[in-house]
Amino acid sequence: MRHSRIKLAIRALIWSFVPLYLCAAGPAAGGTNPQRATVYDLLSRYARVQSDNRNVDANPGDQSDNVQTPGTARVVHFPAEKSLGRLSTQDVGAVRELTYWFHWTGNGEGRPEYLCEAQGDVSVPPGKRLILVVNEVASKNLSGLLKLKPDDLHGLRFVSSLKGPPRLPAGGMKYIAHLTGLKMLALGVRGLTHKDIEQIKALRSLEYFHAPESLTDSGLAQVAELGSLKGLYIVRKSSRVTDAGLKHIGKIKSLEELYLKGERMGDFGLPFLRNLPRLNYLCLYGTNFTDKGMVHVKEMASLRILSFHEDLCRITDAGLVHVSQMPELEILCLHGMRNITDAGMAHLANMRSLRKLNIASSQITDRGLAHLKQIKTLERLELPQDQKGITDAGLAHIAELPNLRSLQISRIHFNDSKMNKEYYTDAGLAELATCRRLEDLSLGSIGITDAGVEHVAKLTNLKSLNLFGCDNITDAGLANLRGLKSLKSLSVTGGEITIAGLNGLKSLSCLERIRVDDFRRGGAVLDLSGMPNLEDLMLYFERESGEAFTDADLACLSGLKRLNNLQIGPRNYTDKGVASLAGLIKMDRLSIGGPALTDEALRHLTRMKNLGLLNISDGIWDKNKRTWGSGGGFTDMALRYIEELKSLNLLEISSEHVFSKAAVQGLRRELPYLYSIRVNTEGAQSP
Repeated sequence: MRHSRIKLAIRALIWSFVPLYLCAAGPAAGGTNPQRATVYDLLSRYARVQSDNRNVDANPGDQSDNVQTPGTARVVHFPAEKSLGRLSTQDVGAVRELTYWFHWTGNGEGRPEYLCEAQGDVSVPPGKRLILVVNEVASKNLSGLLKLKPDDLHGLRFVSSLKGPPRLPAGGMKYIAHLTGLKMLALGVRGLTHKDIEQIKALRSLEYFHAPESLTDSGLAQVAELGSLKGLYIVRKSSRVTDAGLKHIGKIKSLEELYLKGERMGDFGLPFLRNLPRLNYLCLYGTNFTDKGMVHVKEMASLRILSFHEDLCRITDAGLVHVSQMPELEILCLHGMRNITDAGMAHLANMRSLRKLNIASSQITDRGLAHLKQIKTLERLELPQDQKGITDAGLAHIAELPNLRSLQISRIHFNDSKMNKEYYTDAGLAELATCRRLEDLSLGSIGITDAGVEHVAKLTNLKSLNLFGCDNITDAGLANLRGLKSLKSLSVTGGEITIAGLNGLKSLSCLERIRVDDFRRGGAVLDLSGMPNLEDLMLYFERESGEAFTDADLACLSGLKRLNNLQIGPRNYTDKGVASLAGLIKMDRLSIGGPALTDEALRHLTRMKNLGLLNISDGIWDKNKRTWGSGGGFTDMALRYIEELKSLNLLEISSEHVFSKAAVQGLRRELPYLYSIRVNTEGAQSP
């Protein structure tokens, strides 16, 4: 049973780790599959949509942004008769942090925040840049962009709908070309012609360009004339760009970041990139990128970050011979590269600038770690989750890395005599306890007990702790963590953890994120009232326990005003319980449910204007019916309340009653950013 629960937990964790550039477009991701999606699927899809949103909105600050005089607001004039889309703002000084295959705004203040609809006169707060997200309806007529000043917008992005990417109407590109001060453009649209692409040249200030799927080699020739371009992202596997197109990219001397995904380019195009003087980030994603191409990559002298995305690139130990000859490389991501072994680590041992290394899919063992301990500059290390051969001896090697700040070694084991016995134990954690600079630690082994958690508690600088598959940890072990006053994120999967044990940590007021799987009630009611900074709460009872969260558990959450993600289950709420959540207006992802819920429960959610994902079910998956248990007894009126949640991307409702087709169609019309919808409609599930 534990084995199956861990598998489910893995699926549920996917939303935290999906790559940023897996844009959610096309029927496969849009909900046309006849099989009903699970809440884990919804979270995964939503993470892709939201990650993509954050990615394309996050750009480094500079002094050329169109911002008002400090302390004063500016007014941007949008068409009064209709909305052009959704507006968000971002601090003009937001810091851009590049890690692995991600592009992420490093500080929380840099993440874009929803402002309002792009309609009428809009006041932009002081010190903010403005980003416009265009939905499918607005994309049909972009003439309203002509009302804007050329530098009113910092960023422009097109969002996919249930039908996929929007289709740009004929002549639509000329309206975008009017925005000559635009810094970021994510052109995720269909219907672009070569003449449209030619007009990109007018965007003289453009710094970050997320290319459309239809971009060709000849189109890249036009893009290459953008003298200010810093980042170019070709993110679709079906990209039409070939090796010949990379020749044009080689002419963009201002380029700093390059993401290449596709099956028509590979090793033969890499020589064209060798002379890009400012290129510091390169991500390669495609089966035609192999060890042979690394001969050219090693000649990219300015490169600081190199990433091979998932398992498509064919990189082995032989390729690492060349990679190891890049003396300035600081970050290397080999995630998904399954043919990397201890021999490859011997090559990397000579790298003297490497700070971050991801080998999460490799075949590395203790012998490989003996090589890695020679890289004294290492600050972050991510090790395999599903391979044999890492024991306490390996952890002793890791403990010799003096600058280590982040370690991911959450391997999967089970309490089964027939399973792999090569795991680390409390003794290995005693070695790691000497790594006092550790801030981020992810562990997973059945050899860890409460005594091992005592060693972890000595790492007083910890900000994030993940205990995955540590089946032998109990509430007593959890209590050892009370002294970690800097802890912001805690995740526990497996173990004998109860609500009482979690309540015992409520003095950790810095906690922002909590996740516990295979939870037990233990006779207690949830009480996290001492955690005012909590933003993300995910708790799941053990499936076979028959337990469910109730109104009493929700009561403690009403005062946690920063909470934006609440996924706890199974659920058995009433309207009164949901009412206690009404004041949590920063909510972004929410799951509620219980057979006693009525339309009134949905009325309590109407103030949650930032809500992007809403799941309404009891949280219990019926394998035979392939559906969730009832989220309540709702009528068409419930959908009218949901129509007020204009930011919704994903929606799932499992109701005891069915909704009329007219009500569902009306819902779709009123929610322009809805990406996936699953509801009961006249006896069938609506795709």
